[in-house]
Amino acid sequence: MFRVLLNGIAKKPNQLIVTNNSGGSIFANSGNNNNNNNNNNNNNNGLFYLNLFGSNTDNESNNTTINNFKNAYRNFKFHYSTLNRKASSASHSKKKSENNNDKNNTNNNNSNKNKKNYTIINNFEVKKLTKQIELEPYNIENYQKLSEILGARDVAIVNGKEMGQLEIFLEILNIEPKQAYIHYFLYSWLKDIEECDDNYVLTLLDGATKFTLQELLIKEIEISPSFTPPYLKLTNYQSTMLEDRIVIPILMKNNRFEWVGLNKLELFLKVLDIEPDNLVANHSLATFLVVNNLKEIQMMNGENLSTFEICKRNYQLNKNTTPFSSIYLSEQPEITPQQSIKILTEAILQFSNEPTLYLKLSNKLLNNYDLVIIGNDEKSIKLNRLQLLGIAISTQQQFIIDNNIQTIPHSFAESYFKLGCYLENRNQSIKSADSNNNNNNSTWNIISSFTRALEINPNHLECKKQLIQSIDNKEVVLIGSKSYSKLDLLYSMIESSKQNSNTDYYKFIFSSLSNYYKEIDHQKYLKFKNLLNNEIEKRKLKLIRLINQYPFYSEYYHLLYQEMNKDENVLLKGKNNNNKNNKNNNNNNNNNNNNNNNNNNNNNNNNNNNSNNQITMNRIDVLLKSIELDPKRPMLYYQLSEELEDDKSTITLLDGVSIMNKQELLLKESQINPNFSKTYYALSKLIREDNEDDVRNKIEFLSVALSLDTKYSPNVYLELGLLMKRYNIDSFKSQLSRKQMFIKSLEQEDQCLSDFSNAKNSLAWYHLAMEMNDFEVCLGKTKKDIISLIVNKLDPNFTLARLEFLKYEINQMIKNQFDTITM
Repeated sequence: MFRVLLNGIAKKPNQLIVTNNSGGSIFANSGNNNNNNNNNNNNNNGLFYLNLFGSNTDNESNNTTINNFKNAYRNFKFHYSTLNRKASSASHSKKKSENNNDKNNTNNNNSNKNKKNYTIINNFEVKKLTKQIELEPYNIENYQKLSEILGARDVAIVNGKEMGQLEIFLEILNIEPKQAYIHYFLYSWLKDIEECDDNYVLTLLDGATKFTLQELLIKEIEISPSFTPPYLKLTNYQSTMLEDRIVIPILMKNNRFEWVGLNKLELFLKVLDIEPDNLVANHSLATFLVVNNLKEIQMMNGENLSTFEICKRNYQLNKNTTPFSSIYLSEQPEITPQQSIKILTEAILQFSNEPTLYLKLSNKLLNNYDLVIIGNDEKSIKLNRLQLLGIAISTQQQFIIDNNIQTIPHSFAESYFKLGCYLENRNQSIKSADSNNNNNNSTWNIISSFTRALEINPNHLECKKQLIQSIDNKEVVLIGSKSYSKLDLLYSMIESSKQNSNTDYYKFIFSSLSNYYKEIDHQKYLKFKNLLNNEIEKRKLKLIRLINQYPFYSEYYHLLYQEMNKDENVLLKGKNNNNKNNKNNNNNNNNNNNNNNNNNNNNNNNNNNNSNNQITMNRIDVLLKSIELDPKRPMLYYQLSEELEDDKSTITLLDGVSIMNKQELLLKESQINPNFSKTYYALSKLIREDNEDDVRNKIEFLSVALSLDTKYSPNVYLELGLLMKRYNIDSFKSQLSRKQMFIKSLEQEDQCLSDFSNAKNSLAWYHLAMEMNDFEVCLGKTKKDIISLIVNKLDPNFTLARLEFLKYEINQMIKNQFDTITM
C-alpha cells in the first residue's frame, strides 16, 4: 500500500526530506524535532496522518464572501481567459521588457500596465456604479459589481482616476485584507493577463505589504481553506510529485492552522479531500499511480483506494476531457480485454487525433487478423492492429508538421517499434493512414519501422535487439544519416546500456557477439564467450544475495532458475525440510543412478550446512520454490513442464499434495497465462491423433497458438500443413491452403532472411515442392530448384527428396535420349 505520512509538523519547517521505507509508505521528516513538543499529540511521537487535516469548516466571514463573490470569480475567469488569448504581441513585448528591468523584484502597480491597450468604459451602468463607489467608498459589494462589468483590460473613472480590475482588487484588500478570493484573483490577473514571472512582487496600497505570486496563493489558502484553485496552482511550482515541498497553512480538526510542508501529491490529495470530484486532482492522482505502478493509496480521510478505483473515478469524471483517462482505465488488470477495447474505441470517436489511443488499442489485439470496429453507424470502419498502428504513425507525423516540432518526443518511437514487432516477415509492409483509413505515401516494413524508432529514440534497447535479430551479419541499415552493420548495432547497445546503467541486455549482447565471431575470429569469440559466462555468474550471485535477503519473492527464484544450467546447484538460506519434495521431484524426473547420487550429495551438503540454515537447491528445486511463493506467476508451469522427460512423467509440488504431469502443468499455465502461444503448441504435441476428435483438438490447439503468435511460429505452420496433408484438408478455416502453410513456415523460420535461400527447414521445403506443379514458382524457386536445394545443400540424406531428384534425373536422361533419336 502506498500512503503519505507527515512527521514532525512545525510552524515553519525549513527542510522536509522524503524517503521510501520498505513497506512502500512515504514519510516526510521536518528536520526540526524540537518543535514536536509544541504539538498537541505528543503520544504519536510527532507522527500525523494527513487525514488529521480533517474537516475544513470555514468561519462566518468566509461563508459570506463565498456567496458574495462566486459570480465575480466565474465572470473574472471568463474575462481573463478570453482576453488573454487576444492580447497583442506589442503588449506582450512591452510587458516582458518592464519585467526584465525590475531588478529589485519590486513594482509600481500602475506602471505595470500598458495603458495604450486599455479601454475606458463609461456607459450608464458603469457611471452608476462609480457614483455609488464615490458615495460609499467602503462598500465592497459595489467594487465586486464593477469588476463583473469590466473586462480584464477595461478601466473605469472613479474619483478622476482610472480603475481597472487590478486596482479594484487592491482597493478591496485595502478595505478588507481577509476578503476571500481576492488574493487568488490578483494572482490570476498578474499571471495570466500580465504574464508576470514568478519573481514579481506585488505591493498593496498600504505600501508595506508585499506578495510574490506564490505567496498570494498561500495567503488565499489561509483565508479560504476550502477554495481549491490555489492548491492546484501551487503544484505548478513543484517539479516532482514527492521531493519538492511548499509550506502552507492547514486547517486542523481543532479549527486551528498548522503550517505544513506538502509535496505535489499531498496537494492533490488535499484538493480531493475538499472537492472529491475535482477534475485536475483526480486525473493527476491517477497519472501518479499508473506511472509509478502503485496498487493503492491512502486518502486524507484514512480510506485506502486501489489504483483501479482511482482510475475508474477519473474515467467517469474526465472521459470527455482527456483521452488518457480512458487509457489509464483500459490498462488496469481488473478490466477485461473486451471492456478495454470498448473503452478505447469509444475514446477514439471523441479524440480521433490522439495517437496513443491507436497504439494502446493495437496492443489489445492478439494477432494481425483480429478486427475492431470504430464507430457505430454506416461510417464505421474495421481495423486490424497493423492498420491501427499505421493510423497512430500518420497522426504523429501530422502532429509534428502542424506544431513544427524539431525534437520528436521519445514516446513517439513506440508506435514504430510495435509495428516492427507485429509485422510477420521482411516481405510484409503497410502504409500509414489517417483516422479515416486513407493511405498516405509512407510505407513501413520491419527494418524501416525499427530504424525509424531508433532515429527518434537512439537508446531504445529492446528495439536495437529486435533489429539485430532481423538482419544478417553482412547487412547494413540506415538510422538517420548513419549506416550501421549488425556489429555496429551490438557495440552501440553496450554504449546505450552504460548510459542507462542497464545491464539487462549484456547477456544478449555477449551471446550475439560470441556467435558473430565464432567462425571468423576465435580470440574474440573466446573473449565474448568469457564475458557472457561472467555476466551469467554475476547475475546468479546477485540473485542469490537478493533471495537470501528477501526469501519470499517468487520473481528472484524464477530469474535464478533461468540463469542456471541443467545440472547446477546453488546454496541458499532455508530449512532442510523444504528440500524434501524437491528430492522427490528429482526422483520423479530422473530415473537413473546418476540422479540418485546427486540426491545423496544434496543430503550430505544439507547436513554440512545445517548449522548455517543453508540448503543446496538444483534448478528444479528453485523453480518449485518460485511456484510455492507465487502459484499464479506466468511461465512457471510451462517451464516446469519442459523439465519433464515425457508425457508420463510427474512431479510433486512443494505443497506435498499436488502431483502433476506434463499435460496438467500446461493446462494450468493456459489458465494463468492464456495468451502464451507456446503452451498450446506444446499441448498439441501431446495429442496422439488416434481418432477424428483427437485430430480436431490438435488442430484447435495449433490454431490458438497461431492466433496468439503469427510472427515467430514456423513450427506451428509446419505442423498444421502436415496435419492438413495427412488428413487431406485443403484449407485451414477457409483462409490458408496447405501450400500457404508451408510458405508461412519458411517465411517465419528466419526473420532476417528476405530471399529464403538459406532457410534450413528441409521438411517444409520438401512438402512445399510436393504442393507445386513443375512450372510454378514459390519463394523465387521452381519445384525442381527446391528439390535440388534440399539434396545438394540442406539435407543430402533426405530420402524422399533424393527420390524426387532421381525422378528429375531419369526424366532428363529420357528427354536427352529422345532428343538424340529425333535428331
